[in-house]
Amino acid sequence: LAANAELLAGLRAAEPFVCDTAVCPPFPYLAACVLALQGSHIALGAQDCSAHEQGAYTGEVSAAMLADLGCRYVIVGHS
Repeated sequence: LAANAELLAGLRAAEPFVCDTAVCPPFPYLAACVLALQGSHIALGAQDCSAHEQGAYTGEVSAAMLADLGCRYVIVGHS
């Protein structure tokens, strides 16, 4: 978490950017990134999402769940 906080603080200090900017952290860090990015122009994304809209699929995160966290982007099929 400390490394993420340091990276996001550095990005925020560099605003404004001349291009759209998004970060796509691993899922366990998304909630912390939501808080760290509040009030910035840096968009939040995720590294992958489930092909299933809903349901209990162990380890899967649906697009709706990511949207609930404020994710506007996802790297589909991230490997």
